[in-house]
This record gives sequence, structure tokens and C-alpha cells, in this order.
Amino acid sequence: MVPADRRRTAELADVRVALVRGVAERLEFTTDGGALDCDDYGRERFDQVASRAVSVELIGLPVLVAAIEDLIDLKRQAGRAMDMHDVHLLTLVQDEARQDPAIHRLSER
Repeated sequence: MVPADRRRTAELADVRVALVRGVAERLEFTTDGGALDCDDYGRERFDQVASRAVSVELIGLPVLVAAIEDLIDLKRQAGRAMDMHDVHLLTLVQDEARQDPAIHRLSER
């Protein structure tokens, strides 16, 4: 049984599908926590990204979070203005992590 707060979050999600060439390539969710885009880069690419991802708990559920290198690559591929801004910010974070051994160890988990 799904707890009420998780059902509520799912019910409040505004799902929009962008159709490109007749195939759903992006799901865009608007949630209480902010926007979440899910892009379809294919099974092989998913497997590559998932193999380097870190598992974190989100509202009591395990969620894979892509490694920063993959996030940068995926956002470059998306190519939207907001993604390119994120590439800039993620690159700064990546550079800082390389200079700080404590942060670097966290990124290697």
C-alpha cells in the first residue's frame, strides 16, 4: 500500500508529454518539489548512466541519481537554454569537487 503523502504527490504531478516524431521522448513533471524532466535516451545509454549512478532515498524510495559527468553530458544533449545554464553550474561544482578531497570522495560513492 502506498502512503497517502506519496499518493498525493503522484496525484499532484502535472504530466505533459512532448511528442517528437510520434514518439514520447520527454516527460515533464511539475511537482510540489519543482520541475522534473525525464528524457528517453534509449536502453543502452540508460544502462551506461545507471551503472555510474548513486542511489539516494527520496520520500522513502530508492532513486538513482546520475553521476555529475553524465548529468553534464545529458544536459548538453538536451541543448535548451536552461540546460546549458545547468551545464555551466554543474561544471563549476565538478571543478570545486576535484579541488576538495572531501567532496571528491562523496562524488565517487
